[in-house]
Amino acid sequence: MSSLGESTEDVRSGMKANEMVRGRMRVRRKTTKVRSGCATCKIRRIKCDEAKPACLKCTSTGRKCDGYAHCFGSDIHSNSSLTMVANKAASLIEVDALVPLRDVQLPATLPFFGWSIGNRAKRSFHHYIHRSAKDLTGPLPSQIWHASVLRLCASSSAIQHAVVALSEFHERFCSPTTAATSLEACYEHYHQAVRSINRLLTAQDSTSTRLIQETLVACAIFICIEVLVNNDIAALTHLEGGLGIIRHVAKCKTSPGGSAQLDDQMADLAGLFTRLDLQALNFVGSRASQEPVQSSTSFPNLPSFSLYRCIRNAQHFMRSSAKTSKYSLEAPSIVIREREHHLSALELWYQGFKSQCSDLPVAENAANLLIAYHTSRIKLRVCLEPWETAYDTCFADFRAIVAAAECIMASRIPSFLTNSEKYFTLESSIIEPLYFTALKCRDPFLRRQALSLLRRSGKEGVWDGLAMAEIANFVIELEDGNLDIAKQDCELSWADESQRVHSTAVLFNRAARTVDVESSLRNESGAWRFQNAVLKW
Repeated sequence: MSSLGESTEDVRSGMKANEMVRGRMRVRRKTTKVRSGCATCKIRRIKCDEAKPACLKCTSTGRKCDGYAHCFGSDIHSNSSLTMVANKAASLIEVDALVPLRDVQLPATLPFFGWSIGNRAKRSFHHYIHRSAKDLTGPLPSQIWHASVLRLCASSSAIQHAVVALSEFHERFCSPTTAATSLEACYEHYHQAVRSINRLLTAQDSTSTRLIQETLVACAIFICIEVLVNNDIAALTHLEGGLGIIRHVAKCKTSPGGSAQLDDQMADLAGLFTRLDLQALNFVGSRASQEPVQSSTSFPNLPSFSLYRCIRNAQHFMRSSAKTSKYSLEAPSIVIREREHHLSALELWYQGFKSQCSDLPVAENAANLLIAYHTSRIKLRVCLEPWETAYDTCFADFRAIVAAAECIMASRIPSFLTNSEKYFTLESSIIEPLYFTALKCRDPFLRRQALSLLRRSGKEGVWDGLAMAEIANFVIELEDGNLDIAKQDCELSWADESQRVHSTAVLFNRAARTVDVESSLRNESGAWRFQNAVLKW
């Protein structure tokens, strides 16, 4: 890199002159290469003094010290190389049709690494690039599973092991009969990834932006693995750890104006963990509701982040003030005003979204935002109503949920997916809204349409479509009895209030694929009765 004021030709001439000694070419003395110097000095080909946290050779000349290779377990590429890695990784994933693993000849060397790897890891990275990364990207545009993960793979042994483990667990879930790796072998790479991350956290400055991003990406991968193996408690532990890091970073980077100024990569990660937090809050009924991470205009995908912030705030309200007022004789006026405030915030988002929706790349992205909006809108409208018939006024929203779910399902299933293969993504999209629709929409046709979609929806994080479909079907049979919806020539009546289920408590045994269900019904005098069952999916 030339200093200011020097032309390229001047630099080249100086380099040639320095290589000449008494008319002869300088001969470099053969020495063993030192791998412990910083990345910047290695690029400049000078001896590093290895001062920590930044070497003096860099700081004394105004350069940025890019850190030390030995801390990451493999050679660190230069910044230009990492950019090339990200570009190559993205180009590998942007394909019109996913390629089945069984139909391709795997290369001897992966082009975005530049070094050879074993056949097992090679197979795993191929599956990750062509299947896992696309499935895991979730309902909204994100670079985490594409460029971010593969860029970190180029320099981090922890992320390399984590990706191999994730790919193998994902393949075992999607194609259990054809997966080539044993469960023990999957855990081998997973444990190596965890150990590598723990070593990094104890060996380096915890405020390093690179280390924080690497830790958060590893945390997201670990959450995904634990969900795939049905270990919800461990997944929740990793989620809490990631949220703690996000809150700490947001607090440290708060501008004088009071908002967190995060770069695009950190904002992308903050968005992911915010959505996973909302998923856990909706699924784990006993989980404490905490204030969400604050955002600003620095976040990418602003329509999505502002919507999820509205939903998270509304969920916090419904889990606290609204819950205690739902069955009281009259909800306090302050609680009613708070509900109207959250409804107004949602409506304000919707009006802004309609004016910007043309900027979204494909209809699927818009459908994912709309399905979340309509679901939250129904919940807010009814959260203070003691009677289930209040849901009957939300038919248009339920219909919009089903229409959006059909759009999303039509775009997500690969053409080569066979009946024996299953779909998995980490983020919530359609399962929870369809389950909610099947439970609370009493139109017999629409709720069964939601039930049919639910059975084909796969698994989204902790939400298992088949399991939720069995629970929803149990509730539908309780309410509708032996209703014959095939008789379309007559108008079908909706269930009376005394026949309607108010709430359904569930306890999963994922190993046995069973769920204990208790549904609560309430007659017009206010007396409760309960229906219990053990369901299998």
